[in-house]
Amino acid sequence: MPGINQATASIYQQGQDFAKTTDNIRRLVQLRKESKMDTPVLIWKYLIFNWNDKSTYLQQAIEMAEEIGFDKIKFVVCVSPFYGISLKTMVNPPKVLTTNAKQGLRNHQTVIKHREYDITFS
Repeated sequence: MPGINQATASIYQQGQDFAKTTDNIRRLVQLRKESKMDTPVLIWKYLIFNWNDKSTYLQQAIEMAEEIGFDKIKFVVCVSPFYGISLKTMVNPPKVLTTNAKQGLRNHQTVIKHREYDITFS
């Protein structure tokens, strides 16, 4: 999901129903809990563009990922389409992506790769 709400996600994924998507993921998390399974592993791949690269959006995505029940959130700085490139994120990544997430979240580990930031909840 390339955003934290309908407005930010639908710029890239036109026609996406953000509420329906998050509701379906919540159901999948619930089914996984009820079946006492560790799979499937749920990863939110958040595509970073210039319209959704604010630190507040990224922090909210981390909090939403944990609240919904994802195992990991992966932030990917996109280079296509060219009009969506987030130059500020490529040059100077927001601290929320490179330091520990906000207090109150489950234990987590941050792994940084070229233009990718993985936060795994435990």
